[in-house]
Amino acid sequence: MHLRTACIASLAIASLAHADDTVTQLIGVTMRCPAISADGKHVAIYGNDTAGAKDAKTALAVFAATGAFEQRIAVVPPATDAVRAKADAAKMTKLLDDGGYKRMARVSREGENRSGLKYDTKLKTEDVVVDVHVADRKVTLDATRAGKKLAAITRPLAAKDGPCKSVTGYMVLNTVAGFDPKTGAFAFTVAVEDADSVCFGHDFVVTLK
Repeated sequence: MHLRTACIASLAIASLAHADDTVTQLIGVTMRCPAISADGKHVAIYGNDTAGAKDAKTALAVFAATGAFEQRIAVVPPATDAVRAKADAAKMTKLLDDGGYKRMARVSREGENRSGLKYDTKLKTEDVVVDVHVADRKVTLDATRAGKKLAAITRPLAAKDGPCKSVTGYMVLNTVAGFDPKTGAFAFTVAVEDADSVCFGHDFVVTLK
């Protein structure tokens, strides 16, 4: 009796797994990003800048390693449109596979300070320490590598914070940032908060040198 119950449970789990193939694929993309291509020329970031694509909630944005935007694949939640979600998830996976993309070096957080729409955090990866400052709709990076000061980098935030109805703060999630020691490419997202929820993200790829 117990064996029969176990078999039924196993079949049920297998059935659910099959139904959730798209979700599993999307989770896989999330875990692989930010990623740099095998040739070191492209960086992929998975986030929630969908550029206004209808019904989409997340997207894979591809940048040149120098920071120039190249393309975006937006995806709707499977619950909204299962067919479209499956197709878009497949496109993202194919792009990552074909380009030989690998997850960039992970980033840890050394400190953080929030004050309204001003935000500061210290991040560390490999032999690089990066101080990130967000204020007046600009993000500035002051970094050192092996103790040597690198050139400061400043980038403007886009004129609008996507679909956010209001903005209560900004933050940089170290868990969705990455660094490539060979090229110096640093990928990160400035997340936009509306109350306690993230409603948008400004994606960046810069070269620390």
